[in-house]
Amino acid sequence: MVERSVLLLEANERRLLHLEEGLRGAGFKIVRASSFLQAFQILKAGRKNLVIAILDFEMTTDDPEVLQRMRRLELDRPLPVVLMGEVALSSAEISQLCSDSGYTGYLYNGMSPNKIIDTIRAILNPENSAR
Repeated sequence: MVERSVLLLEANERRLLHLEEGLRGAGFKIVRASSFLQAFQILKAGRKNLVIAILDFEMTTDDPEVLQRMRRLELDRPLPVVLMGEVALSSAEISQLCSDSGYTGYLYNGMSPNKIIDTIRAILNPENSAR
């Protein structure tokens, strides 16, 4: 089986540990970044096994151009980039946010670990999604 890694950029340590636990349980390896600079360095290094990036929404407000800069570093293939935030959004609001910003999806950090994993799997395998 090919190793699948998730790039996590999350400011809240407790939330980060919670996410890591659920993702590891689902078979993902975790690559942590504590800043956008570190995330960019990881992407520049060309980690081939990265399958998705999850970014803390609050951290992206400090750097609104982060997605565009990340996209410029994706040399070999596009990487789904998902925001995770404090506010629960409706499906319509998530669609609008993604349409306006270019992000692949949005996760509410109050979701259960199983729901987060299901959402990530649906993003990674849209053809197998029941949407």
